Amino acid sequence: MTDIDSVLPLWEHQRRGVLFARTCNRLGLFFDLGTGKSPTAATILREHYAKHGKIVPTVILAPKSVCHQWVDMLVKWAGVPRDKVVLLRGAGAQKQLAIRHTPKDSIIICNYEMSRTAAWASLVWWGPQVVVCDEAHKLKAYNSLAHKSVYMLTMHVQRLLLLTATPTSGNLLDIYGLARLLNEKVLGHNFMAFRNTYFVDINAARARTQSYFPNWQPKKGAETTIMDKLAPCCIKARAFECIDLPEKVIMEHIIELPEKIAKMYKALAKDWLVFINENTAVTAEFKITQMMKLRQVACGFIMDTERGNTEWLDNFRLEKLEEILEAIPEDESVIIWVPFIALYERIAAVCAKLRMSVVYVKGGQTDKDRQTAIECFTKRSMQVLISNPQAGGAGLNLQVARHAIWFAHNYNLSDHEQSEGRNFRGGSIDLHKSVVHHHIIAKGTVDEAVYAALLLKKNNVDRLMQKVGEKSIDNLLTMLQKHVEANT
Repeated sequence: MTDIDSVLPLWEHQRRGVLFARTCNRLGLFFDLGTGKSPTAATILREHYAKHGKIVPTVILAPKSVCHQWVDMLVKWAGVPRDKVVLLRGAGAQKQLAIRHTPKDSIIICNYEMSRTAAWASLVWWGPQVVVCDEAHKLKAYNSLAHKSVYMLTMHVQRLLLLTATPTSGNLLDIYGLARLLNEKVLGHNFMAFRNTYFVDINAARARTQSYFPNWQPKKGAETTIMDKLAPCCIKARAFECIDLPEKVIMEHIIELPEKIAKMYKALAKDWLVFINENTAVTAEFKITQMMKLRQVACGFIMDTERGNTEWLDNFRLEKLEEILEAIPEDESVIIWVPFIALYERIAAVCAKLRMSVVYVKGGQTDKDRQTAIECFTKRSMQVLISNPQAGGAGLNLQVARHAIWFAHNYNLSDHEQSEGRNFRGGSIDLHKSVVHHHIIAKGTVDEAVYAALLLKKNNVDRLMQKVGEKSIDNLLTMLQKHVEANT
């Protein structure tokens, strides 16, 4: 019962995932980045189609950046003929027409953004029997349109696979959304009831004050109880336990704001207003706007949205970047993660000064331009790739890069972990003995708070997923034994 028909050698944790899927039709593959979620899912599909003697109607949902990769993976690993795979492109009307003319023995690949269009109704009408959600953490918000749309699509399917390395972003409440898709009975039909059962608002005493903001924390024993309930429908694989990885060297480059910029930063933090010069002042009307402006000042610029201008303050952060890049040998590739597109050209200018060739992966690129940029980088014809975690952080294999530099950080743990996993993943050890991650942090600014929050969230996720991993292995052995006994 443990023989697996696979076209590629599987690691032990991948084999466990395939075996688990034989006894669980709605399964969460919570594998760390670079540990082979996609090949595991493709092998599960291969077995499912072999069991039914044909390709059953299947939908693959994925971020736009990786949809085209699924075409190759299905052909290569699931043994699906190329003419049976339909990658939806174009406007809504074109997608609707394509869906209506797609035979039932086919696989449709589309991105999550389609859930916001009228074409989604056509996808539901098409009636998939199997649904795979890649980067499923995008569905964790139970009240989002994407979650509701996928919930409707998957209510009656034969098989559902949720693939993600970050089922939560550090807050245990996040797990409800994915649990609801896997098995609504596990944590209940109502989010409020779930929250009130397992969590307590530690700020409830201030509920009638202006400063009140709810802070829901798990009750004693809640983490263990929730993970015990989830164990029968998910399996976790930790990279450091499953695969050989190079050493990861973390380098934190602490910089100080120049005196003039420091004064501007403090004024914006205190008064929500800063004077750029005698004639120009920038204000922040809301707290979230203030935080964004503070991050910009810490990066050496500020956007005046009222006038549509970008005011450049100082190149102190670029000087640190130049210092880091100068120490990198010519034969080593580099990824630079930048949260603000406004900084791309300035960073590229630093690279040009050092005679380092540059390509971009950013939002708004055509699939062809994006793929060309990635190929230039992975084939080492370009030394530096500049991107942001949202555009280039998901699904790309950039293990050719020994170095990754975070020019600044954003708040989202999923995006941050995705960007970390681009060059620190299975196979990296074949290219590098060590991988170096550089973090530029401005002392005494919001940089420190964001970076500390990311580390705290990551520690919380690691603790929670450790519990899932322990339970899922025990659960797998029990379920396989029952499966064998029932068939002998």
